[in-house]
Amino acid sequence: MPDYEVHIILTGILALVPGDASANYYRVVIPNNTNNPLHSHRPHILADNVWTSGRLPNSTDTHPVTQRELGIWNLAGHEITIDTMPTGKPIFVPDYVISMTDVAGDIPADTILPDLLSTNDADLVGGRMMLTGGTVEATYVRGDVLWIFVPTTGPKYGPKHVAQEVCFHYTQASNKIRLNMARQGADFHLDVTGNPRTYQIEVRIGSLPGEQIVTHATEGKPEKRDEHFNLHHDMAAAKGHKRCIPVSSQLGNPDTSMPQETHKHSLNMVSTLPDQLAQISGREVASRTEPPSGPIRGAGGANCPPTIWKG
Repeated sequence: MPDYEVHIILTGILALVPGDASANYYRVVIPNNTNNPLHSHRPHILADNVWTSGRLPNSTDTHPVTQRELGIWNLAGHEITIDTMPTGKPIFVPDYVISMTDVAGDIPADTILPDLLSTNDADLVGGRMMLTGGTVEATYVRGDVLWIFVPTTGPKYGPKHVAQEVCFHYTQASNKIRLNMARQGADFHLDVTGNPRTYQIEVRIGSLPGEQIVTHATEGKPEKRDEHFNLHHDMAAAKGHKRCIPVSSQLGNPDTSMPQETHKHSLNMVSTLPDQLAQISGREVASRTEPPSGPIRGAGGANCPPTIWKG
């Protein structure tokens, strides 16, 4: 029997923070912006309800294309562990992932606020998780849009394609993983079984606007100026710096080798083009002359990129 592939999909306003040179981990930090009056983002776990057991979801929604019922579990100050996660330092592939070192602004602001790494305050942190072993890499990139960061101070600020989803993945013999969510007085666990047809186990962890956790609107044109990127700057230890904000600069020359061409998820964005259930791909957008405005939908947010921070 083949091994199962575990895919932990990371999306939205969250930080990837490497350990120091001697530490074999990356830490995922998800701030809690649920009550942010300008840019509310809800920390959550998303999985296909058919493959889950344990804690019942806080809410459910139906994928607009596959019609699968997806469960949504809220996170608030939880430490997340996975019982079968391998050991050793993960392989990190930086392609398409925004580095806060590159876009932090006029003073060093690529070190995360220490409280976010240690506090149990559920009003500040939605969740944290240590990643060991496996590989971390971009898995969904809009190939038709390029971004720059303003104010620009050099070529490292773009124009560039940006990853909207990053995946931590590894293989295991077992067909199941257990996610343990620990918080004093609010512990719970979630078992997720793999699909025996694809030998893939999928869970998505992130922080998105509530209405985008399972998207029902068209993907459409990206925001011209992405002000909610300030939620990343708010995580920085350095305050008062001049912040760089991503701006949709131009149509990209669609690349047919975007990560989602070969790294596919059933929870990822899909297209509702006639007679087609396929993820949005470079091939699909290759003939476009303007950003899409048709019925392109799926589970996952738009313009909510994870960021990599200084350890």
